[in-house]
Amino acid sequence: MADIRVIHNPEKSKHQRWGDKEHPIGKNQNNLNWPQSFRFICVAYPNAGKTSSILTILLNLKPIPKNIFILHPESIDYSKKPKEHETDSYYINDELNKIKEYEHIKAIYLTTIPSLNFMKKYRKDMNLLIIDDVNIRHVVANDRFTMNTFDKMLSYGSTHYNFSIIQSYQNLYAQSVCSAYRYSQICLLFKFDDIFMMRRLFSNFGVCKGDADQILEFLKLNDDGHNSILINNQPGCPYKYLLNLKHILEEECSDDDSD
Repeated sequence: MADIRVIHNPEKSKHQRWGDKEHPIGKNQNNLNWPQSFRFICVAYPNAGKTSSILTILLNLKPIPKNIFILHPESIDYSKKPKEHETDSYYINDELNKIKEYEHIKAIYLTTIPSLNFMKKYRKDMNLLIIDDVNIRHVVANDRFTMNTFDKMLSYGSTHYNFSIIQSYQNLYAQSVCSAYRYSQICLLFKFDDIFMMRRLFSNFGVCKGDADQILEFLKLNDDGHNSILINNQPGCPYKYLLNLKHILEEECSDDDSD
């Protein structure tokens, strides 16, 4: 039998892992200090706590990403499409210095989805891109290049150019496309009245039926509109579910079970 040898990719040398010095398991474990580069998605009604959750996660990241980029309804220019060889000024909104909900963060605001060439310029640092409540489906509509750029941003751009990516939506299926959740490892869901959509979201993130029933029961019993369940599928993560970003919920069924 031929030996399988691990060949390390130098472009992924900055990747972190659960169990390394900055992400200990057991004593001193911080459940919200996720190894970078991660891809996280948050789905909730307005005023449920999406932005507060994102800010809480930022406060727990160590080290804090050197560059934080934000694509936001106040910064985006829907008439702009990503281009492969444009200068940084094409992507950066120089007229916008601050958005109130992110006023305590030193951030660079973007006008459209960043291309791989834009991301590549920052690859020597740890970076974070926040896409907050932007209608991605509208941005990529009828434009194959923009759709491909969004896919590459989530896949190659994140893993090779050291970008963690946070996405936030009010309605995942109406506002975004399937690659938004297929490339995401971590998901935060708040309770929706539409149970069918909740179960669809659970299925998309690998939650088996027994676990889904347990989570829905918790959300039903503690329904103040701000309760949430976090699903973490990162390799080596010491937990699968967090209730309200605090309490570990034990799994009820095995990986072989399906929803």
